[in-house]
Amino acid sequence: MSDIGTSCPGKLYTKDEVISLMKLKPFFTLVWDYSKSNWQVGAEVQTEVVQGTTYLRTKSDTTTLDNLANFIRVDYFG
Repeated sequence: MSDIGTSCPGKLYTKDEVISLMKLKPFFTLVWDYSKSNWQVGAEVQTEVVQGTTYLRTKSDTTTLDNLANFIRVDYFG
């Protein structure tokens, strides 16, 4: 599987580190497709400041998606 150079493998990042990295290049959510056993690129992750606190979020639009349906089930991998 290729990450097409858009992910940062092998390290955990804090929210503040991710926000700094987002200034250099866009970040996207990933959606796991259980029927095809592969990833699909999802929505672009953006930041929003609410009462002085910066949050990570995807753009609010009319798309309806059950985010819980695409959580990774660890037992799926054995």
